[in-house]
Amino acid sequence: MTFHEKKRILVVDDDEVFTQLLISTFHQLRPECELETFNTGQGILNRLAQTNAQLPDLIILDLMMPEPSGLTVLQRIKSHPTLKVIPTLMLSNSDAQADQVNCYQYGANSYLVKTPYYEQLKQFVRVTCQYWFDVASVPPTSPGANLYAR
Repeated sequence: MTFHEKKRILVVDDDEVFTQLLISTFHQLRPECELETFNTGQGILNRLAQTNAQLPDLIILDLMMPEPSGLTVLQRIKSHPTLKVIPTLMLSNSDAQADQVNCYQYGANSYLVKTPYYEQLKQFVRVTCQYWFDVASVPPTSPGANLYAR
């Protein structure tokens, strides 16, 4: 196995079963990834508002959540001058074109329909990590650049 630098991923999903499956898949395939999970949009907003918290390398955000919705959270992240560079991937059970368009209009870096198949979930983890951590160049975020500081 090749060495990979530690990467911090924030996962926001109110589906506990899916979240646990995602965590175990990441641990199996990319153990260098440190996942921090939230089951509400407000949870991640509070986390991003902490003044000296380490910012993530990637955010995986469920679209369909109780208020605030994933779209609202996405809008808040992508409207912030420092946080907007964090790659944010939207996951949803919805394959509706309107949901996809809305997410991309608000700045999502990717939109994926959740899969019920474990092999496809493994492929998602492999491809996501390979692209965002091994191939793409992403500008660094400033330490301590919280959601409410401008």
